[in-house]
Amino acid sequence: MPTRIRAAALALLLLASAAACAGRRTYSHLDTGERLVYVPETVPELPEQRQDARALSGTWSGTYGCWQGETGLELRLRGARSGEVTAVFRFFPVASNTTPAVAKGSYRMRGAYGTDGRLVLRPHAWIDAPANYVMVSLDGRVSGGRFTGTVSECEMPFSVERG
Repeated sequence: MPTRIRAAALALLLLASAAACAGRRTYSHLDTGERLVYVPETVPELPEQRQDARALSGTWSGTYGCWQGETGLELRLRGARSGEVTAVFRFFPVASNTTPAVAKGSYRMRGAYGTDGRLVLRPHAWIDAPANYVMVSLDGRVSGGRFTGTVSECEMPFSVERG
């Protein structure tokens, strides 16, 4: 399938999925001239009571679900004593997802680690932005070597393990 057709098919899939999710989340759209981007108007609140997040530092790998279906995820976390966390969110196609043209990309995130084990990561800035993709937030809990929870913008699960 030619690249333009794959990109158009993915754009339609993302727009249809965003419309289907509109009842659960409120979205604004931004026409950048090159692509239409849906931006969530709400992001998860950061934990107020924080704990030392240095032990979270490292690479975590797994998958997440969103409008394009199951997608590979690698998180590179850097935790601080203050409980603040920065991350690089790298996504990529996986064999189990047959959706055409699932893209590769990455962006920076910022967040916080709570005393209850809750970790919230919010999008910050694109590193490698594929057309028709939006940055998403992660809201979950760390237990043992796993970080699991919900992709806030599409209310789908994610799960990563320390690598």
